[in-house]
Amino acid sequence: MRIGHFFNIANIGYSYVSFLRKMKYDAELITDKNDFIMAHPQWEEGDFELGDLSLFGPRWKASDTAPPWVRYVAPNAEKLPHERELNKAKRFLGTVQILLRSQRTKPVVCLADVMRFGVGSWDEFTRFPGAVSFAQRWAESASHVVKAMREYDVLHAWWLGPQYAMFSKIPYIAHPAGGDITMTAFENNLRGRLLREGYKKARFVVVGAPQILEASKRLRLNNTYQMNLMIDTDKYRPLQSDLRNRLGENRRLDYLIYSPARQDWFWKGNHKLIGAFSRLIMEHNDGMFLLLTEWGNDVHKSKQLMSKLGVERNVGFTKPVAKGRLVRYYNAADVVVDSLGSYGYLDMSMLEAMSCGKPVVTYISEDKYAASNFRAPPVLNAITEEEVYEHLSALVSDRNALDKAGAMSREYAIRYHDWHNLIHELEELYELAAGRS
Repeated sequence: MRIGHFFNIANIGYSYVSFLRKMKYDAELITDKNDFIMAHPQWEEGDFELGDLSLFGPRWKASDTAPPWVRYVAPNAEKLPHERELNKAKRFLGTVQILLRSQRTKPVVCLADVMRFGVGSWDEFTRFPGAVSFAQRWAESASHVVKAMREYDVLHAWWLGPQYAMFSKIPYIAHPAGGDITMTAFENNLRGRLLREGYKKARFVVVGAPQILEASKRLRLNNTYQMNLMIDTDKYRPLQSDLRNRLGENRRLDYLIYSPARQDWFWKGNHKLIGAFSRLIMEHNDGMFLLLTEWGNDVHKSKQLMSKLGVERNVGFTKPVAKGRLVRYYNAADVVVDSLGSYGYLDMSMLEAMSCGKPVVTYISEDKYAASNFRAPPVLNAITEEEVYEHLSALVSDRNALDKAGAMSREYAIRYHDWHNLIHELEELYELAAGRS
């Protein structure tokens, strides 16, 4: 059985294909060379800082080529296709038209691209200047994706992949990762409509978190299958890290707190961490250091807050780092802090930190975990500055408590998310999807 994983949000597709190939499956990853840098296989395997690389469509060195089982197809055409391709695109759009003709949406707001058009009807859509040419470009490029999909026996469609997979006539599994089903699928535009239809036509929609389960219920999907995300607990494991010694060369370093989160106060709540850390220094000792990531819309605001609170000497920044280096930063830290915003569920980066045996301070919705069959992770749950401070203060006051929390993190990651414990369940799902079981 040939298995095609389409698209690579946060390198999850790449990881899944690597697990399948270790089990001797004929599996490949098909992704977009112009995608965000953190969706490139080189980011998953590399040991470097972002540096001067482009965030989208980075140009890699010849020595940094992806494995031969990674293929590329671009779902976003940059130029208008030739007339021959336009005719194919028009026929493809006809299929889309029939599929969506009966659905109604709000009037168009902007013409950013066809996937964000909101239109009341197909006729209304075609009246907007440039709309048809945008649609033709999308349909022409989508037809290349669909053509590639037809080379496989079963598809695993990540992110926006289901909007293409439903036209492939190949059985497929849809696997939402977060915002695709909790936000994009509820957009009142063409992209949202296609994604909703793609979920409905999938053999299974794999649900990996309470919020995704909740969204699938709001969409009234009756084809969901609950399964935890798989990670490589051998790659993400406790290790000696040289980075801790480097960070402590010119300062006293009793405790290192690391946050890989981008600076986005609304979604990540970085200001809560900085505020809690300033109290931690004053009320405990000066041998603490906070390492933040210099990336995101609110970097300047975070630096202003650090200056206002007088903690610049105890706070440092690193650029976004590829996963090989991220493992070293996790292992250099005593505590890892991530999203303190409204996400409410464990993302991949926090699972990886837990797998490295680190206590994790983040926010999860305990109510949503309780209402689902997912096992709530043993994180230090916090959404306010006070809660962040209380958890950090307790950990730096008791090294035994810190070590125990780290051990619980590692145990949870292995028991519920190690790929060796879940891969056979995924194999059975492929067999069911392909009609072989």
